[in-house]
Amino acid sequence: MNISVCCGVKTSEGGRCSNCDEFNGVILTQKIYKTPQCHYCNIPAELVKGNVIYPHRSDLFDKNFWYCENCGAYVGCHNGSKLQKGFLANTELRKLRIECHRLFDKTWSNKKERDKNYRKLGKSMGINHKQLHFGYSNEKECKAAIFIMKHTDLINQQRRND
Repeated sequence: MNISVCCGVKTSEGGRCSNCDEFNGVILTQKIYKTPQCHYCNIPAELVKGNVIYPHRSDLFDKNFWYCENCGAYVGCHNGSKLQKGFLANTELRKLRIECHRLFDKTWSNKKERDKNYRKLGKSMGINHKQLHFGYSNEKECKAAIFIMKHTDLINQQRRND
């Protein structure tokens, strides 16, 4: 059985995400925003503004973030919404996700290249490229992606500067 991940919730193939009501990648109804759980503490996260997370970054004050007051894990939201960009992450996982994006973003300059490289990376990780989203990746998945991008010719090696 294939497992899908949507909004940080695992659903079986053919299942519907309880967070956003997606079904096999197709939105059936308007998105429903459900408070995400912190997977470290297993408690509901709190919706806060950027000034709580980044008090020194006035450019982020009006942005939404889901934040766990207990452990400090957080994740940003898509612009102008309450929909999280992934699941909550602690400091280590945020650093790994940033590194994934830094390395991957060097491999493409247009949507066609990006999609091709997501397919290649997903295949090498044993993940369907449609399910490959760094914001929903855990530490192990991020480390695997980083290793692949740094140590293989798998994705567009000529664009890398590392």
